[in-house]
Amino acid sequence: MIENNIEPVDGDIIYETVKYAKEELEKRGQIFTSRLVAFLTFSTFVPAQVNTYTTAAFMILEWIRHEHDEIGQRMKEEIDHAPPKGEITIEYLNSMEYIQACIYEVIRIRTDSPVSFRYAGQPVPLSNEKFIPEGNIVASPLTRAEELYLNPEKFDPDRHLTPREEMKADPYRALPFGRGRHPCTGERYVKMQIKMFLIQLSKMCKMELMPESNNFEATINKKQLAGLSRPTKPVFIKISKRES
Repeated sequence: MIENNIEPVDGDIIYETVKYAKEELEKRGQIFTSRLVAFLTFSTFVPAQVNTYTTAAFMILEWIRHEHDEIGQRMKEEIDHAPPKGEITIEYLNSMEYIQACIYEVIRIRTDSPVSFRYAGQPVPLSNEKFIPEGNIVASPLTRAEELYLNPEKFDPDRHLTPREEMKADPYRALPFGRGRHPCTGERYVKMQIKMFLIQLSKMCKMELMPESNNFEATINKKQLAGLSRPTKPVFIKISKRES
């Protein structure tokens, strides 16, 4: 049995998930076991690892590619202002709003699957008197749809920061970590990991995109229906130790 003295942490989605599961089971007269706590914790941290490394890799590529323009400079500014190792706080990581917007944009434009899936809760009318029947799963390329995004192929983190018309019109068009009763439980963990990774990498290394990889964008396979978005050719980055 799980005791009632679970200590909450402000905004802790793991605690909220465990608390909700415990309450729902108790309503049905069922026992909330330590195995379930282990499962909920496992489902938070392990799946979060699956996509973190690909998002971080594309964050590095975008940072290097935009090194000499406004995007790269704004990324560098937030990262360079990080406190020394051992003094970085959750509050500082949460304040890195531009890096967070870059994470959202990487997920949008380099999403794990170039299609988004939605459940039709009711019949959805289409043109020519056709409709999507209730209960069907609809797959569509929402993350790159010209009807939803201005210049959808452009890497533009500001679309997640400024109150643009494209985002205000429908707040559900951009769901990098899901929404509703079952959003991604690893969201905070993923964002914290990537921010810490970029801070430490910046302090330790200098990075440069090799000339043969300057046009890596052209090698991205955008037509696959499943699997990770990835270049079809190797992308080479020169990494050298930063002198202290």
